[in-house]
Amino acid sequence: MNAIDSKAAKRDAAHAFMLEDEDFAYDDSEARGHLAEGRPIFYLEPNTPKGLVVREQPDGGKDLVELDDQGGYRVVGPA
Repeated sequence: MNAIDSKAAKRDAAHAFMLEDEDFAYDDSEARGHLAEGRPIFYLEPNTPKGLVVREQPDGGKDLVELDDQGGYRVVGPA
């Protein structure tokens, strides 16, 4: 993977790991799998401010992030 491809992969990471409600419908094994592999997960909670999502790190840390239409994100503060 060249530098350009690597940058694109990182930019798309938030959208690739954004979990939908149906991912949690029966259990949270998909989310736990992402975290166990060292990847953050991105999701909404009922109290998440409009336009933002929660990014949960494998260590349990949580931030509020704003996703952009290019597949990237910007951290706006703690969740």
